[in-house]
Amino acid sequence: MNPDIVIIGSGIGGSTIASGLAGSGAKVLILERGERLTPSPQARDTRSIFIDGHFRPRETWREAGGGRFNPGNYYNVGGNSKFYGGVLLRCRRQDFSEMQHFGGVSPAWPFAYEELEPWYSKAEQLFRVRGEVGDDPTEPFHSVPCAFAPVPDEPPIARARAELKALGLHPATLPLGVDIEAWLNGGRTGWDAFPNTGVGKMDAESAPLVAALRDTDITLLTGAHVGHLELASDGRTIAAVHYRHDGQSTKVSPKLVILSAGAIMSSVILQRSRSPKGNGLANSSGQVGRNFMNHNSVAMLAIDPRRRNDSVYQKTLMLNDYYLSGGSGGKPLGAHRRGAGAARRRSHSPYRFQVDAAGGPAGASIEAPLAKDRCIPPFPFLDRVGIGLPDQRASARTSRRSPKAYSQYEPYDGVKASIM
Repeated sequence: MNPDIVIIGSGIGGSTIASGLAGSGAKVLILERGERLTPSPQARDTRSIFIDGHFRPRETWREAGGGRFNPGNYYNVGGNSKFYGGVLLRCRRQDFSEMQHFGGVSPAWPFAYEELEPWYSKAEQLFRVRGEVGDDPTEPFHSVPCAFAPVPDEPPIARARAELKALGLHPATLPLGVDIEAWLNGGRTGWDAFPNTGVGKMDAESAPLVAALRDTDITLLTGAHVGHLELASDGRTIAAVHYRHDGQSTKVSPKLVILSAGAIMSSVILQRSRSPKGNGLANSSGQVGRNFMNHNSVAMLAIDPRRRNDSVYQKTLMLNDYYLSGGSGGKPLGAHRRGAGAARRRSHSPYRFQVDAAGGPAGASIEAPLAKDRCIPPFPFLDRVGIGLPDQRASARTSRRSPKAYSQYEPYDGVKASIM
């Protein structure tokens, strides 16, 4: 029997909407390419995670010069959120308006912050966010306070907070989806980039998916690799979702399809699906797979031989005083300069500072949405009779240098991404 709804992907998007469908009476099938992460010694071992790459996907990407590297996309129940840093920030009210940055203009959203605010509050309850409101001057209105107290600062971080306040700045508490007691019971490590194989971190699996699967009408199928969507004869609806499971090609025909396979893979599935114009589904604008925004991280490290940062998890403090203004001409501070000899990268969104390992801040910035930053499937997923075939040689391409430079990768299902 075909389900009423198929959700492709069990990450933050797919699992959250599945939890919203619980109790609706609809028969829901979640198709997830990966499997569940299980507890293992490697899950809390720094060398296994950061040096040996124990949890990295078994695929490589190729740069324009032919060099290969392993991408940071993870295929497992809960998606990339299993490894995320647990920070659950709201966009600021001003983020929804047009804003001039050093890297260009960030266009206005078609709706205001106030329209999303009730849903931010619902999401914070669902992910059991720890935090408090009031210290950050950029913090927008909250209709509902955080249900849990903040994760406490460790002594070196508390000292940094006090010193920043003494300078007239406004250090604030990071809103975190982390049960610190439960996390530390599993090992005395930080949680950022460590896989959550228990209940300490509120990721897509441990929060919304657990809630969704309490409904017996909602089913999760792992190891289900979606290849393409089949367009119905009316040219407007989806007739079938084609996927592979246990080495077999199969399809399912729901009334509604929710595509939430991540920024890259969702665009790949759409572009590899046949359409009358030949450029993929939902792509009459030609914008599917474009405007990727890379997340850049910057570390500024200060060494003081008189002090030792013996913190374990550290990530509880942020500073947004310069988020909305503070640069030359009043623009937000958003330029990211790499090391000597490397290309300069401009971001559309200014840094958010977090106190990191040695007491120095780490900044995160986002590139401007540019049409040339794109993801392109290199060749069709369909064979001559329309059967979905996984393409072992498929490649993707991304460039981080100039509009004429591309990088390529070769994953299992064939993405060609270009970030120029």
